[in-house]
Amino acid sequence: MWSIGYVANYRPEKAHGSLLRSFRLVVDRRADAHLICCGIMKAETGSRLAALVRELGLESNVALLPSRSGVSPVYRGLDLYVHPSRYEGFSNSLLEAMSHALPVVATKVGGTPEAVVDGITGLLVPKDDCDALAGAMLEMLGDSKRAKRFGQAGRERAVRCLTVERMVEAYARLYDEVL
Repeated sequence: MWSIGYVANYRPEKAHGSLLRSFRLVVDRRADAHLICCGIMKAETGSRLAALVRELGLESNVALLPSRSGVSPVYRGLDLYVHPSRYEGFSNSLLEAMSHALPVVATKVGGTPEAVVDGITGLLVPKDDCDALAGAMLEMLGDSKRAKRFGQAGRERAVRCLTVERMVEAYARLYDEVL
């Protein structure tokens, strides 16, 4: 069994619908795959996504969890982190996933390419491209050694480059240069 996860508030720009459609393509090839989503969800959004899960026949493969105070247990239960956002600044959940040594499949939007190095810490795909997203997930599920390498490289990158301390140092250098 493979567990794929996404931690993000259930909002349109986070593309949960696209993720579910992509995941249907994954399950067609890997019936042992499971998707776990977690985040703040309005009732109408939850109803709409639950209906889509039923429409796609994914009831036994998908869990749409509400937000929780500690998401580390969610990350620890995953084999792959997927981040299909249509728009993104610099995602904290993406960094958290990387710090948990998870390989990443994400859309190439906003600040995501700063965190995820395509082909090194994960795979980047175009936004709203269900076939590309499904293909990248299947690629990771089909090569556990590569996925593990990506996860380890992502953890090293998150620890080395993407900590709050590193960002503060970078801002301090920038301010020094400007002043």
